[in-house]
Amino acid sequence: MMKKPRKEELKVVELYSREEIRDVVQVLAKEISEDYVPLLQKDNCQLVLVGILNGAVPFIGDLARELSQYFPLGMIQIDYLAISSYKGRKQKAQIRIEKDTKTPLKGKHILVIEDIVDSGRTLRQIVSIISAKEPASIKVCTLINRHKLQRREVEPDYVGLTFCKDSWLIGYGLDLDGFGRELPFIGYIVDP
Repeated sequence: MMKKPRKEELKVVELYSREEIRDVVQVLAKEISEDYVPLLQKDNCQLVLVGILNGAVPFIGDLARELSQYFPLGMIQIDYLAISSYKGRKQKAQIRIEKDTKTPLKGKHILVIEDIVDSGRTLRQIVSIISAKEPASIKVCTLINRHKLQRREVEPDYVGLTFCKDSWLIGYGLDLDGFGRELPFIGYIVDP
């Protein structure tokens, strides 16, 4: 079992700057609005952004602010779902819901907001949980898609960045056992 690193032992190399992340979020907001604004006006319903805690907090906040310039006030709601799926760098065998959404999702269009999609295993369970609430539709937006050769059962619909290496990423919500979420950039850990 890997011991929890001390903060001073972590070495992080910047991969994506604050400015690069901002630019990616702006592009995603424009793409999402082009798909959803006409749909929501036709259906006369709301888009619910469901952020996956804790990693998606900075991303969903920035994305919602960017989306606000395209959507009429009241057309977007934000809610959160907390899933426990990692301990350190290892994915747990059991995925557990720690906090469920409070917003009624039935008949609404749902956009799941993830910080990173890796194997897609957790995402598959998230989509299953939300599907049981009978939404009008479910799509997924991820800031980072960790590209794998194998096809996943659930692929994100909106992808900000693609990352192909096995390095552990932290910053802008991404963490290693709670370390690094507060960094304004995304970097990778260089093992000491």
